[in-house]
Amino acid sequence: MPAKVKVEFLPEPGMLAAIAKEMRSTHRAYPVFSAAKMFLGKPALHRVLLTTLEPEVTLYQLGDGAISTDRSILERDAFRLLKDKYYREEVVQGEAPKGNFSNVARLRASGLLLGPTNHHAYQPALRRIYDERYKHRMPFAEFQQREIEVVTDEQAVNDWKEQARSTTTYLTTAEGEPETFKTLVEVEAHFRQTYLPQEIKTGACFEASGSVMCKTVDRSLMAALREAFDREMAFPSGVVNAMRPALAEANLTFFKHRKRVVYASAVRPARYPEGQPARESVLAILRTIEAHQRCTRRDLAVKLLGENLDAPERAAEKTELATDLHYLIHSGHVIEFVDGRFDLPLPPKALTEPGKPEAPAPATAEKGAAPAALPVAAAEISTPAPAAEAAVVEVQPTAEIEIAAPAPVPPVVESEPEAVLPPSDPIPAPPAD
Repeated sequence: MPAKVKVEFLPEPGMLAAIAKEMRSTHRAYPVFSAAKMFLGKPALHRVLLTTLEPEVTLYQLGDGAISTDRSILERDAFRLLKDKYYREEVVQGEAPKGNFSNVARLRASGLLLGPTNHHAYQPALRRIYDERYKHRMPFAEFQQREIEVVTDEQAVNDWKEQARSTTTYLTTAEGEPETFKTLVEVEAHFRQTYLPQEIKTGACFEASGSVMCKTVDRSLMAALREAFDREMAFPSGVVNAMRPALAEANLTFFKHRKRVVYASAVRPARYPEGQPARESVLAILRTIEAHQRCTRRDLAVKLLGENLDAPERAAEKTELATDLHYLIHSGHVIEFVDGRFDLPLPPKALTEPGKPEAPAPATAEKGAAPAALPVAAAEISTPAPAAEAAVVEVQPTAEIEIAAPAPVPPVVESEPEAVLPPSDPIPAPPAD
């Protein structure tokens, strides 16, 4: 049963800053929801924020890492996870054991040498291996019979002697005067008494990296994480909302294009005004992209210059095309997407929905009466939109991302549509050759 916690996924701050910088350095449009799914796709790229939903549910966190609803789970793995933080190992070479050793005991599964059966360290080593690996699987007598073998090979005895020369000691690193321990059992006992109480925190809200949380052994918490992850992957609104402040701080513009896909770009889309004078090569680019939506640079060059693009005599024409296209992209009259395809900004949407009557004209205000509210003017579109595009709701670029639910949303009436410059004040175009 999933734990009663609220699960939120957040982008990793360092990676989010790098992606915002990349978006800012180019003039391409990036799909924001696809970027959010990229953060969710790799555990190292996102963080997990857990909040309890009921007062009786308590969360525990080990340092800045693992989170669990069961304190015993963290206590069981604490020494393994934090041993290197508080202790260091020192290996000292000493003299080889002296004595007459004719055999040596070996672990069948791994080949670990435990020592001669007549050596004083054999029984402690045998008991330690049993307690660490086999205690919950079989009785001690069965462990000795099935997992231990005694070999009389002289080479195995010599290998054990060389192994026994190395003595490992453990020293603390947090104290000014380090303490020394000879066995891991002593080290673990010291850790649980000295450091464990201060490492486990209790609270109602904790945050951890995705790499840590995907390895949790808390089953109820894992079930809650899976449910929240599947829901967020289907519609990553939570990650998008967390990305929005960083992208806005990088001065990126958010806008919606066809099929209501939200994009972020360093350039604000602005459709080239109908009838605005410009050089014929610039107008040809706009007409070609409008006729062939989602075309690539090569597709555009082939449509305008022909097939033989690599001929030396076409170099000047290609340079002129690249200059005009650069101007249109940086002015926002052409949208270049992250996959290298082009499209034009959509025209301003109509004020009324299809099939609904238009709002009545305002009555003339009488003298002395309060002025009536002025209607919002809409930009006239000379060519009616095709039926396939009439149902697409286009929202003008805004300063913030508007997260829409999967259900249909009523169209939003723009209060201040984008102004169209009169012919007397033309948009500057590249100088004619």
